[in-house]
Amino acid sequence: MPEAKKHAAQVKLGDELLTMSEARDMLRVSERTLQRYAFDGTIPAIAIKQGRAKKTYRFPRAALEEWFNERATAAA
Repeated sequence: MPEAKKHAAQVKLGDELLTMSEARDMLRVSERTLQRYAFDGTIPAIAIKQGRAKKTYRFPRAALEEWFNERATAAA
């Protein structure tokens, strides 16, 4: 099985960052799937630490749309 491509999110000042729920709605996946994709680097994401052990993610809209379009083209 081919190795998954890791997606490091490059963010510039002024980039729109989507929350978990916004990205989940855009991609129509569950929150758990989105967390797994972000954690393993399948999807471009920025990890934001909240408190001691809790972590959430933000998703650069442009990078997420590019990732989605690449995936949609590959499936066609």
